Amino acid sequence: MNIEHLLKEAVRSWLVGDIPVLVLDDDAFFDASSQTDFKIPCVSYQPESECIAIFIPVQWWKDMSRRIIDAIVYHEVGHFMLGHLGKFCFTYEEMEADKYAAQRTSKQDILDALVETKKYLVPIMADWTSQEKNYCLTDLDSRIEGLKS
Repeated sequence: MNIEHLLKEAVRSWLVGDIPVLVLDDDAFFDASSQTDFKIPCVSYQPESECIAIFIPVQWWKDMSRRIIDAIVYHEVGHFMLGHLGKFCFTYEEMEADKYAAQRTSKQDILDALVETKKYLVPIMADWTSQEKNYCLTDLDSRIEGLKS
């Protein structure tokens, strides 16, 4: 991951602490992230270069309020701060990152971000297996309920 190159391609960029947040168009997003078939915000960390960045798809930036984008960004920062990088995150780790984000924005902001994320993902899931859809939707619902309690 070449941050200098990505900064030039970013539609928008800013820092959260020392972590760059980059809003990227589709081509740059797929090049920068490990995702290949759909676009959701993600944190990328390459241990060999100790390089970390958060990527936001440009469509999310256009469609969502800054309040929700901030909650999403802090959720991704939470994965880094809580040591989740480099492993698959299950519902527990996602809930930890949600709580981290809620402490930096608000509980309502992260709840709204999860609801918006769910709305955004449902159309993307058309080609997913029912097992994949069920896991993703159950995960999001569990996270939403966890924040409500």
